[in-house]
Amino acid sequence: MAKFFSSLLIILIASILQFIFIPNNIIINFIFATLIIFSFVFLREDYGFLKLLFFVMLGIFLINWYPVPTFDILVYALIPIVIYLFSKKFLFQSLFCAIISLVLGFFALYLLIEPSFIINSFNVFLLDMLTSSSFGLLVFISMDNIFKKTN
Repeated sequence: MAKFFSSLLIILIASILQFIFIPNNIIINFIFATLIIFSFVFLREDYGFLKLLFFVMLGIFLINWYPVPTFDILVYALIPIVIYLFSKKFLFQSLFCAIISLVLGFFALYLLIEPSFIINSFNVFLLDMLTSSSFGLLVFISMDNIFKKTN
């Protein structure tokens, strides 16, 4: 239960950080990176998929309050779920796998939503991927160290 409430606090911190940059037109997807990391955090837990699903829905609600899902939101939600299912099947849960998942997740997000953005605004894409991934790795390392000791 402590992991669930810690995750709730982390996603709220991620949303606050994300919304700090929005008025300056800086795109940093802290929530998306957090959801990708949660794919690993809940991997070996009872009801882990349901917990991830809860946080994906919460993340979607935090970034988009519209009741009708768009293609962008569906992609945003499906990437962490696909990473969870893939990791569950092959039992991947290392720091290296988290890094690869973050990089591939961001490439997939931008390629599926707006492929030209990567080329036209490569600096913005790189800033988003590096900053968000750094936050995600901090979350992964922190939660891995804290909850490895309590398990």
